[in-house]
Amino acid sequence: MKAYDYQDKMEMVNPSEDPSEQLLSVLSHELRTPIASLQAALDLLQICQQDEQSLEAQSLLTLAADNIDRLTHTIQNILDWYEITHKTNSLFKHPLDGAALIKCIVDKVQLTATGQRIGINLDIPSFIPLKADDYYLSRALSNLLDNAIKFSPSDRQVWLTATIVQTGKSLDLPTLPYVLIAIKDQGAGIPETALQEIFQPFKQVDSSDTRKYGGLGLELAICDRIIQEHQGKIWAESTLGEGSIFYVALPVIKNTDFHIYPKKY
Repeated sequence: MKAYDYQDKMEMVNPSEDPSEQLLSVLSHELRTPIASLQAALDLLQICQQDEQSLEAQSLLTLAADNIDRLTHTIQNILDWYEITHKTNSLFKHPLDGAALIKCIVDKVQLTATGQRIGINLDIPSFIPLKADDYYLSRALSNLLDNAIKFSPSDRQVWLTATIVQTGKSLDLPTLPYVLIAIKDQGAGIPETALQEIFQPFKQVDSSDTRKYGGLGLELAICDRIIQEHQGKIWAESTLGEGSIFYVALPVIKNTDFHIYPKKY
């Protein structure tokens, strides 16, 4: 996976007279470093004193660690949103195997899914030739899969499927063929009136979701922008009480044009 250092990234735009860039610099330098130190200290406390802690102390440490994770994730979302909306040529696209990238994403979320007793069903081709930015595409698909797990009750299933479409409707994509990725959950579903708004920045389905799960409502907007930058399309279908399906369609490249970089996902 591409090494991506937000601190290095922000050094390129700082100093600046732009207030938004100055704010992003503060987020990168003045918040991320102390948060990382706090996270390391809490992790050490949880490991070293696990047998000596009371249940109340363990609960408080877990709550503190969860909130640090939440804050770190929020800062990362803000930085990602700024990067993909304000910077030109922020994506580095190259030939990659989408199947390998998807399997890596599933491996990374498997522990979380197991902890929530969510089964992940994977059905994808053995090889998906894409020209993409592995960091950003992984970011988008990870967000969608994370959400499917997060919004599904325990003891349910999540499905991630991919199909290469050779003929038929092009879904307004530049050319055929394309790969159609579907991520299906068994959550509460999304009201039809909200389906057209969920990809807009700072939008939540409702205020109860904001209170329960937190966040700024940027994740789906980030996904939408990333997929657009890959000349693809993203949309959702949902039935209240049954769950949602998020679709991602991305152009695939010809095998003759595919010269994959020797890298691991």
